[in-house]
Amino acid sequence: MMIVSANYKKATAEDVDRLADAWQDPELPLRQYESVVKDELEAFRNGAPIAPYDTLVDLIYQVPGRTILDVGASSGYYSEVLKICGRKLEYTGVDYSPYYKDFALKMFPGIQFEVGRAEDLPFINKSFDIVLHSACLMHCVEYEKAIVESWRVARTAVIFHRTPVYTDGTPTECFTKEAYGVPCIEFHFNEQELMRMFDRNGLRVVTSQDVFMDGNFGHRSYLLAC
Repeated sequence: MMIVSANYKKATAEDVDRLADAWQDPELPLRQYESVVKDELEAFRNGAPIAPYDTLVDLIYQVPGRTILDVGASSGYYSEVLKICGRKLEYTGVDYSPYYKDFALKMFPGIQFEVGRAEDLPFINKSFDIVLHSACLMHCVEYEKAIVESWRVARTAVIFHRTPVYTDGTPTECFTKEAYGVPCIEFHFNEQELMRMFDRNGLRVVTSQDVFMDGNFGHRSYLLAC
C-alpha cells in the first residue's frame, strides 16, 4: 500500500515556490482514491469509526443550513460522507486541479464541482451556508488569503477540518513531503497565530475537536461562526 505522507523535511523558500502547485499532478486523484478514500468510504458505510469523517459529521450537525462548499475538495468524496451520515446539504466542491474535477464527476455523478483556488474562490459573497476546508489550508501558500476567502463566501459557518497545529508555542513551519508519491508542501501552524488570523478576519471559534493529537502536535478541526 502506498504511504500517504512521508519524508518530511523543512522547506526553503525555493521549495515553496517550486511545489506550490504540486496538487495539480494528474496522477494524484486516482492514487489518493485507491490508497485511502475507497476503503474508508466502504468502512464508513458499514458503520466503522473513521476519525476524520466522524469528527466532521459531529461539527456539521451543529450548523443549520442548506448548502456547503468543500474547498480543496479533491475527488469530492465528502459529498458521499454527507449522504452516508444522512446530513442533507446541497454540495459544491472546488479544487484548483482540473484533474480532480474530472475524477470527482466520474466517481460521484451529479455533484456540483468548480475549478478554482482557495485564495480566490470563484463565488459571490455569502454564497454558501457552510464553507469547509478539509486538510486544505495546510497546502495553501497564502493561507491567510484562503481564510479571508472562506469568510467572504460563507453565510453562517466555516469549518477548518484536519488542520495541523502546534499547541506549545512552536512557530508556524513549512515542510516538504511526499503525498501519494508526489512531492508537495505542508504547513504546520502555531495555534495562537491561527486564532489571531481567524479573529482579525471576522471568524469566531465556536468549538474544536481533535482528529488526532500526539503531545504538542496534531490535526485539529475548528468550527467558526461568521
